Amino acid sequence: MLNYLKGSASAIIVAVLTLTFASNIMFKDFSFSFADIYFVLVYASIIGYLLGVLGQVCIFLIKRRNNGNGKSILLFLFLGGISGIIVEFIMEWSFAPLIIISTILGALAFWRVQKIQIKVYSFIISVLPLTIIVLFPFFM
Repeated sequence: MLNYLKGSASAIIVAVLTLTFASNIMFKDFSFSFADIYFVLVYASIIGYLLGVLGQVCIFLIKRRNNGNGKSILLFLFLGGISGIIVEFIMEWSFAPLIIISTILGALAFWRVQKIQIKVYSFIISVLPLTIIVLFPFFM
């Protein structure tokens, strides 16, 4: 369970940061609106925790078949790309290349964070997005 949570949380963190910074650079608007970031974080969390189940299934299959890192990376690149296309379709192609790039990077973060064995780091990564979602409205 902790592997699922830390993987999904890291994917959410990477995807939100990538989408936030890339959209600010692409649209040449460097004024960070925390309400917008909060909306993206909540939306990415819902999608991230749902797609995290698929990622966890892929991790299970990779470990079961003893696939190497190359095949694992390609699998998560493909998984992130397909997920990005699905999310773009839901968002009506409003952030066309940015969401695909952020979901690919999030999928790679999901794969990479599985290597972390220290329980304290795993727990901190796992609770970070939900903690921000719960505490952020109190500081707005």
